[in-house]
Amino acid sequence: MKNLNVFRKVNETEKKIIGSSLHAISSQLARFFDIHALHLYIKIIKSSQKFQYPKLFFLSNELIQFLKRFPKKKEISSCGTYIGFIKKGELKISLEGIEYFYINHPSFFSAHQFLIITAEGEKSFLYGNNIRLKMIQTRSSSSKRGDFMLVLNQAKELLGIAVMNKDYCPDLMNQLNKEETMAITLQDKGYYLREPQ
Repeated sequence: MKNLNVFRKVNETEKKIIGSSLHAISSQLARFFDIHALHLYIKIIKSSQKFQYPKLFFLSNELIQFLKRFPKKKEISSCGTYIGFIKKGELKISLEGIEYFYINHPSFFSAHQFLIITAEGEKSFLYGNNIRLKMIQTRSSSSKRGDFMLVLNQAKELLGIAVMNKDYCPDLMNQLNKEETMAITLQDKGYYLREPQ
């Protein structure tokens, strides 16, 4: 296998994958990336020893100008905000990417996508556990199974991302077991501490 190490702008096929994947999370997020497609770069590494899924990065104007002056023979391992990776025709968004937009463009997410958990729930979540009903702070909005969620603590700090495992309707919550798994953890900030160094 020929070694390949490329850092380049995304192509049209990749733009379509990114757009359709992000639209499932937020139409405003998908629109933002459509408008700012020139800021999207992809890192591809292929070698006989190692394979990585293509990684997506969002670059500022300053970083794009820097890249133009960067020596062509030098390898770039990372640049800008890491957005996620492409696997089997789908963008798997990263926690870093979501956090960037949660901080800079919180209006991209609808109110029902915020899942606020209790202090005890925060500890459990940061150990990589899924979200049980008893971990959820009282909330007024409904969510459906499959909805992408931003998991926040009581101070509204982003702890991770999850996907709803069940429909959430505030009026019906008293009928469910408190141990019921309501959301499946996709990634949490405790992951970095659990990773072998």
